[in-house]
Amino acid sequence: MNCALHSSQIRQGSRGERWARQIGQITLICLGALSVAGQPAPSWPLQIKVNPGTVVGHISPDFLGFGYETSAVAQTNYFSATNTTLIQLYRNLGSNGLIRIGGNVSDHTRFMPDGQPAPRTERELTVINRQSLADLAGFARATGWRVMWGLNLGTGSPAEAAEEAVAVAAALGDRLQSFEIGNEVDLHGGYHE
Repeated sequence: MNCALHSSQIRQGSRGERWARQIGQITLICLGALSVAGQPAPSWPLQIKVNPGTVVGHISPDFLGFGYETSAVAQTNYFSATNTTLIQLYRNLGSNGLIRIGGNVSDHTRFMPDGQPAPRTERELTVINRQSLADLAGFARATGWRVMWGLNLGTGSPAEAAEEAVAVAAALGDRLQSFEIGNEVDLHGGYHE
């Protein structure tokens, strides 16, 4: 069986960045085409052909992203303009992307403006403060990436979430892409009829 796809994003921009995106796109399309419901997995050789001269679609330059638990922001000097190694790794991937801060820990996080940052697991309370947010903002500006921020819906109050949202928006400014209200809210209970 042949699964031939053609792509041309390699011609534009950074070869490494484009190539990684193309391989992911091609793999997903081929696997999707082969995984028809009820069909057994093929037992014959599979051949994938890539023609860099043909355009089949465009991937947005800011398609790339990483997700982190909120506790990563509470770690001193991790997301910081002084973490030049991590900044360079992000820049190597591209000048646009999305950093998602949230995960399970976001529903066990408190913003305490002058509190002591405390990175914890979801079984304990993670604390972020003004400096944590300022450091994240510096990191985002240094990389050119934007941030999606997860607010606490699981264990916090609406007033605490509003205070956190105001602080995040003030710190990140134009680096804020969006807010996520809670993580896996279907698991909190009380939302089903």
